[in-house]
Amino acid sequence: PEIDPEQFTIALWVYVPADYRVSERTFPWLVCKNHHEHADGNYGVAIVGGRLQGRLNVGGGRENMSVVDAGRPVKLDAWTHLALSYDGDTLRLYANGEPAGQTEVGRRRAPGHHGLAFGRRQDNFGDGYHFRGVIDEIQLYDRALSADEVRRHSSPAGAKGIAGAPVRSWSFDADGIAAAGRPSEQWQDAAMEIRLHAGQDVLEHRWNLPAGQTWKGP
Repeated sequence: PEIDPEQFTIALWVYVPADYRVSERTFPWLVCKNHHEHADGNYGVAIVGGRLQGRLNVGGGRENMSVVDAGRPVKLDAWTHLALSYDGDTLRLYANGEPAGQTEVGRRRAPGHHGLAFGRRQDNFGDGYHFRGVIDEIQLYDRALSADEVRRHSSPAGAKGIAGAPVRSWSFDADGIAAAGRPSEQWQDAAMEIRLHAGQDVLEHRWNLPAGQTWKGP
């Protein structure tokens, strides 16, 4: 019940690289609660056709799925603050503190009983609808924040001055330093093997990262 309030706001920072799609056949979810978009109680944010979409299902089935589309391409190779809220009447999507879209639902949401997933579809169906990127500073509230509260939430001061603490927060590197640019991978135990075949001849070479060294991605 704590992570599935009837009314809610979920806010997060997301870094969307140009290669954010893991599969050309599916679209990535950034946040997904309760299975998938056709399941009763589902809510979340996905990137569909290059645009942010907020989703909510009240009643189950395709016919009870509500979608709010940002209407413009998501910024690539940049951090974006997102928020999705539902107050029992209206589903609202915000990007960088500004309203990005809304749709009227007007139905009481029945909370579900399944998990909350970040960076994939919650039921992990097929290839999981995975997101290739970075998600951080996720906060879930048991009420719909006002537009002014969302705007303040997206500022450098964060959630300071907002009445009531979130019911749950997730920060994946609480002691780290926020990245203003593109985050890069760091490997402390890596190996690469190359093998070339030419008829009956085989040329192969294996490279191992020396102990104590770190490889950083671009």
